Amino acid sequence: MNEVEFKWRPVLFVAALGFVLHLTSAVAGHYGYFIDEFYYLACARHLAWGYIDHPPLAPAVLALVSETLGTSKLAVRLLPALCGVAVVLLTGRLASRFGASAGGQILAAVGTTLIPTLLVLFGVFTTNAFDILLWIVALSLLFELEMGRTPRIWIVLGLVLGLAQMTKHTAFTLALAMALATVVTPLRRHYRTRWPWLGAGVALLVVMPNIVWEVHHDWITLEFARNATLNKNLSLAPGQVLLRQVLFGNPGSLPMWLGGLVLLLSGKTHGAGRAVGFTCLLLLAAAVSTGQARPDRIVAIFPVLLAAGACLWTKLAHVKRGRAYQALAAAVVVLPGLALLPLFAPVLSAEVTSAWGATLGLEVQIERGPGKVASLPQWLADRFGWPEYTNDVTRAVEQARDRLTERQQKDLVIITNSYGHAGALELFGRGLPPVYSTHNNYVLWGPPDHEVDAAIITGEDAESLGELFGHIELLAVHGCDYCTAWRDRMPIWLVSNPRMDLSAHWMDLRHIE
Repeated sequence: MNEVEFKWRPVLFVAALGFVLHLTSAVAGHYGYFIDEFYYLACARHLAWGYIDHPPLAPAVLALVSETLGTSKLAVRLLPALCGVAVVLLTGRLASRFGASAGGQILAAVGTTLIPTLLVLFGVFTTNAFDILLWIVALSLLFELEMGRTPRIWIVLGLVLGLAQMTKHTAFTLALAMALATVVTPLRRHYRTRWPWLGAGVALLVVMPNIVWEVHHDWITLEFARNATLNKNLSLAPGQVLLRQVLFGNPGSLPMWLGGLVLLLSGKTHGAGRAVGFTCLLLLAAAVSTGQARPDRIVAIFPVLLAAGACLWTKLAHVKRGRAYQALAAAVVVLPGLALLPLFAPVLSAEVTSAWGATLGLEVQIERGPGKVASLPQWLADRFGWPEYTNDVTRAVEQARDRLTERQQKDLVIITNSYGHAGALELFGRGLPPVYSTHNNYVLWGPPDHEVDAAIITGEDAESLGELFGHIELLAVHGCDYCTAWRDRMPIWLVSNPRMDLSAHWMDLRHIE
């Protein structure tokens, strides 16, 4: 196939529609901040070269945003939404490079916009939005190398892979898959030149500060990864993982991206594309074989495969020569995506979304345990209840101060078992005592700088607290409609008379996953 002109205007129009969709929840009053956004805002206030559960790039970007635009939902979610625009444009551009017609480019752009996982990840601030964009840039550069462009692209590729690794720890799987894919394709001849090695050196240089941080903190991220695998992430059979990838990638797009994978592996995109195809295949095979159920890990391959699949759509549309066929092919991609949209983007009220999810009867839980169950999908459920929680804790603090001595009032602290709850109190709370948490990187920002004689503690059970304090008193129980189960009926305790020095045993209390 020959490369065709990139129809950037209609593709940009599709990207703009996606941009508006991603920012819907930022201006809609019924959905609040997502739980992880509180945590990333906290990380942005504690800039470092690393964090227990992610590298430093995303918090650094958010720190710049919060300093210039503030911490409103709109400000926080602006850059992820713009990443979504860039991904759609890159997908359309890739489709044209592969040889797709204008219609194929538009279909690839629409298909990418309606990928359910991307509807979530470009609509909130996490590391994922930036990670996905960098992955697609890297795969695009790999295709350019296959097309015989200047080998200096290896240096740019190394920079992009380094930035991806500084965004999310799992980016090393992309680099590994690329390395294996290039070995089994004609690109292996490049390893006899200096360019791939220079690119690897650039990547290493970029990630070195984070490596130094990990060494200084005894590779604590490995503890996070181990605990998340054992206690948090769903472990499924290979067939179930594949079905999850199809569901979270839009079932209607399956023929298109599967055809795109075949086309890339065959090298029929200008005699190139095998390295990109093998990279995508290796990543998909790894996810399936390891029982990795989280759909966000390899979602970046699907826009690339859709771009390649648009070439087959173009070829078949040319053979069939009928608008009816083109409309049918587009409907197969678009209609299932529209049906799933309310479950992945906050476009409807919680009541209607919950009812729609029950009607479809789909299993969309991505983390294990009964505590992660809700009438809404977790990525929507964890946007409810934060102001109410802050108000409940504020009232509890006021009650506690009536029961404490003057010194205890002065030294009172709040300790939560979740980074989201700690971050919400820091963002919404006014006049509250200092907030601490034993969850993930919050544990490194503690312990309190004085001996804890009294504290407000949320989320723990009475038995656990009884081992740490001589006096515990239940002040309130926070309720939350539509939340995941673990956040509903959350106890708020006043504790005092510690049985041990919490500061000395702070790291023993850590909760990392």
